[in-house]
Amino acid sequence: MTENLSSKRLETFTRLRADLPFYARHCLKIRDKSGQLRPFILNRAQTYLHARLEEQRKRAGRVRAVIVKGRQQGCSTYISARYFHRATLKTGTNVFILAHISDSTRHIFKMVGAFYDNCPEPMKPPVKVSNQRNLEFEGVGSEYSIGTAGSADVGRSMTLQLFHGSEVAFWPNTDELMGGVMQGVADLPGTEIVFESTANGLGNMFHSLAMAGLRPGSDFITIFIPWFWQEEYRSPVDAAFCPTDDEAKLMELHGLTAEQVYWRRKKINDTFGGKLWAFQREYPCTLQEAFITSGESLYSGELVEKARKNNTPDPSAPLILGVDPARSGDDTAFCWRRGREVVRKKEYNEMDEMKIVSLVAAELDKEQIQMCFVDVGLGYGVVDRLRELGYGRWVRGVHFGESATESDIYLNKRTEMFDEARKWFEDGGANIPDDDAFAVGLLSIPPLKQTVGRSVLALPSKDEIKKNMGAEQKQLLNQVDAFILTFAYPVARSMATNRIVRTEPGPLRTKSPLTTIKRFAKNKGESAGFSASVTML
Repeated sequence: MTENLSSKRLETFTRLRADLPFYARHCLKIRDKSGQLRPFILNRAQTYLHARLEEQRKRAGRVRAVIVKGRQQGCSTYISARYFHRATLKTGTNVFILAHISDSTRHIFKMVGAFYDNCPEPMKPPVKVSNQRNLEFEGVGSEYSIGTAGSADVGRSMTLQLFHGSEVAFWPNTDELMGGVMQGVADLPGTEIVFESTANGLGNMFHSLAMAGLRPGSDFITIFIPWFWQEEYRSPVDAAFCPTDDEAKLMELHGLTAEQVYWRRKKINDTFGGKLWAFQREYPCTLQEAFITSGESLYSGELVEKARKNNTPDPSAPLILGVDPARSGDDTAFCWRRGREVVRKKEYNEMDEMKIVSLVAAELDKEQIQMCFVDVGLGYGVVDRLRELGYGRWVRGVHFGESATESDIYLNKRTEMFDEARKWFEDGGANIPDDDAFAVGLLSIPPLKQTVGRSVLALPSKDEIKKNMGAEQKQLLNQVDAFILTFAYPVARSMATNRIVRTEPGPLRTKSPLTTIKRFAKNKGESAGFSASVTML
């Protein structure tokens, strides 16, 4: 009997060490929003966060994460519990939590103290040192410390295994802090760095980290938590409640209930003075909403989000490729669009003109692309070389500053292309990749405004748009430029059946009528490296 009991206790203890949600439910107490002390049972946001962090830990051996969320969704509580669990049960674990203001610092440390005070005796080590900023556990050699981001030197001399940055978007002295406390976390298995915050506009460190976490191959992952996952974010409605058109669309898009949209409506009116953009930044439905700065964007967030969820192809339309060649230290961006569908997009690092030419030529050969538009601000050489190789019919250079087709409406071609893309979204049926980075880039574009004197529509220059952006956000504009290049000039659907493809220097292959082939071969047969012979598909 004793042996069986001991075995059961050992099994329970082993699970408590390995299973954080199980440990939290049985060993930790928190005060809910009503002030009542209760067992810590993970909510939906915390459960999702736990799964994402554990997936990265198992895959990479360590955790590097950026969490973008709405207000009071329990992310700080979860991370504090996660690190308390490690510090009390794993030897030699040093934890540091850095918050943006002293009130937040005290609140977090008070919560950690409550964890310790209410933890079952067999599960907590004795305390060696306890003060307002530090807990040292005897026997396990672990330490739990906190600091406030007001001092650039905070945490500089520490050696840490687990680091939690709270409300990072509101930190001052971010460069100094990153060069100080962040250097205390070694790049070793088992270490963790987690930044979490509500958003605070564009261009700050938190925004740059969140954008970096969206890029393939980044050490960090970006985790987004929408406001409507919180059960308490809802208000009772009566039989007379009727959602507005916008609310009805939101209900359809995100599966929201009437109680949730009514809570949202009251919050917008009562807390944010009717400013929708202010609500969206504090309580975002999507990652792109979180980084809204003024609520103004050329593209509708609702339509962009709807396009992300649409998987309807447009197979009969011509396939168009937009290419935005790179500046020094920048990425070259490609975007493929077929009618109502953005088929795919891709970025390339460290590209010179000849590499871009090779990539475009390969795409023209294999992808049945009917037209490729290249930004000649940095791509004149690309266009010239492609013409020399015989691809001139399917390649056209576009200068963003050239005259618009409708010059009585738009200041330049760049403005016209961006507005054509806006109309494309508003016409309905748009289908874009379900990609946070692309969506954030689109919603970073401000609305068009009338110029003084000429009374035509204009878009701020790219440099002006970049002023309030971080480095990662600026990179996202390359994707957007490649996308809007696909709207440079109309491409007839009939071109989809009149495509001639170079498979290798010399012969041509085509699906077009033989008369078209002969006419093209006669006109182009004298070109360098081009043969008049053709082969029917």
